[in-house]
Amino acid sequence: MNYSIYNTSVNFVCHVADKFLPGVTIQRREFKFRGKNINDQCDFESLVVSGRYDFRGDVGICNLDIAIPEPNGAWLNYPPIVIVHESWLSPVFSEQDQSYANWHRYPSGEICWVKPNVWINRCKSIPDLSGVNHIIGQMLKDVDFVLSCHMAAFCHRLCKWQSSWPCAPHGY
Repeated sequence: MNYSIYNTSVNFVCHVADKFLPGVTIQRREFKFRGKNINDQCDFESLVVSGRYDFRGDVGICNLDIAIPEPNGAWLNYPPIVIVHESWLSPVFSEQDQSYANWHRYPSGEICWVKPNVWINRCKSIPDLSGVNHIIGQMLKDVDFVLSCHMAAFCHRLCKWQSSWPCAPHGY
């Protein structure tokens, strides 16, 4: 890669923040990131973008944090963590599958929107600074998809993740 990792990290954070509704905040916080091995945990100082995110027009506004690992371009090897602060994330209803993993999320509100190896391969494909916008676009498209599935499950009281909703199998 022939560009400054620091400038790319700042660019990444600023472009993510641009996708939020007015009132977005950016702060530094410590986060635990999953590494290449799902059992490997890494602590990073992160730039955290917080605010209201519009994923489906008027019916799809939610509060969330996107934690982007810093410093030294750590985001190239660890996908940003997305934590949703909404009560409609499944499982919500007693008749729903109560496994958080089957809903591609964790009890903390963190959603599983990409496998680490997929993220790393995407980042390796960035030819230069202009490619960062493509990576951000794909990240938000993936996040939008998971949020839309949760919103559909909530609105239609779906009992489980639908087989028509593409996802990676657990443990890969």
